[in-house]
Amino acid sequence: MAELLSVPLKKSSDVDIVKPLKNLIQSTYSSGTNTEDYSDALNELSRLRSNAIWKVFEKSSLELIYSYYDQLVALESKIPPQEVQIPFKWKDAFDKGSFFGGRMSLTISSLAYERMCVLFNIGAMQSAVAAQQPLDTEDSLKLAAKLLQQAAGVFAYLKANIMMAVHQETTPDLNPDTLHALSQLMLAQAQEVIAYKCIRDEMKESMVAKVCAQCEELYADALRCAQREGQRALWDRDWIPTMQAKQSAFRGLAQYYQSLVCRANKAVGEEIARLQVAVEQLKLAGAGAGGGALLQEGGARAARHLQEARRDNDFIYHERVPEPSQLEPVARAWRACGRARSCSTPRCPRWACPPRWSGRTRAGCRTRWRRRRRRCGRRGGCRPSRASWPTCPTCCSGTRTSWTRRSACCARRRRRTRRCARSWARGGRAPPRPRSRPPSAPTPTSTARS
Repeated sequence: MAELLSVPLKKSSDVDIVKPLKNLIQSTYSSGTNTEDYSDALNELSRLRSNAIWKVFEKSSLELIYSYYDQLVALESKIPPQEVQIPFKWKDAFDKGSFFGGRMSLTISSLAYERMCVLFNIGAMQSAVAAQQPLDTEDSLKLAAKLLQQAAGVFAYLKANIMMAVHQETTPDLNPDTLHALSQLMLAQAQEVIAYKCIRDEMKESMVAKVCAQCEELYADALRCAQREGQRALWDRDWIPTMQAKQSAFRGLAQYYQSLVCRANKAVGEEIARLQVAVEQLKLAGAGAGGGALLQEGGARAARHLQEARRDNDFIYHERVPEPSQLEPVARAWRACGRARSCSTPRCPRWACPPRWSGRTRAGCRTRWRRRRRRCGRRGGCRPSRASWPTCPTCCSGTRTSWTRRSACCARRRRRTRRCARSWARGGRAPPRPRSRPPSAPTPTSTARS
């Protein structure tokens, strides 16, 4: 498999954030009784920004950027955004500079713009860390797929929110079309890693074919976005050929593994047609920028299987070989998706996430429990114990045996009642009334007295 593509980082310049923020806090929140000094906290924030900008090639660079982004989110909610007078200057990530020096940049005095640029670097750093993984162990494959999916979610979030945060024309790397192309590319690479893991784990041929077919479709979407007018000039020289080669490679791999399914089903004619397409596409991918040991091995096996299938068809089966255009498309299996973190933003501070069990949630659980109890025909209803309220199956799929068993009883009774009601509406018999509790057997003492 060819190397993964990584997004370049945005570069910024040093700026003094301690003095403007200190003056802003004193003018906004200071009073006669509040004389607290925030110099240490602001110096720590300045140190976090320096580490997030300049220490991007160290092993813990992701955690540094995460920490600074968390503080920006918290700070943005506590300081009036229109009062911030700090000029944040960020350069375009894809601009290599001209012959006479200088790069395209944009300076805005806004914490939202700073947060968006840092978020772009989070997605770029995630793609860089994923591209550095060796992809020969299960842990490295899982980490690469996870980071690429998170990067896709970051760029998708930026695409939807960048214009609302900046309110003016941005640099080309923050253009919504550019961010959409990057999101599609990260998603295709995540699917590529998953496909490589499926092949490495020797999963069923039908599943590997579906995953490879979906990967080919994702690379086609990414290539279509990258080749739009005004976007093609942004990318590095080898990005477009690499995406084209990988699209051909996964089209060939999908046809090859689907031919193995045809071999198992004794469909020799369709097997030969799919192997012909696989050999052609894998040879085309090997000649491009997407070559690798996986493609060379797959191309050799496809050519060998094609020779065997042709010999068997000539001497035994004599089936008609369909044209490639007559073949049914391989089904898709979507395994990669753009992931965000716990909140609407890809990385939010923990205080911004509401707790799982608030008073309103528990009250809702109690209300649903009372309704279930009234509908239940058993004695005592489906009343859970007070300790089992936080495991209400309506909210969080509780696992308590008694609650699950009684809830199943209620569900069966409700389904039976609805069926009877529909039958009565069509002219059948009326729905039965809930059965009352059968009278208990008389005790021997009461029988003797009677």
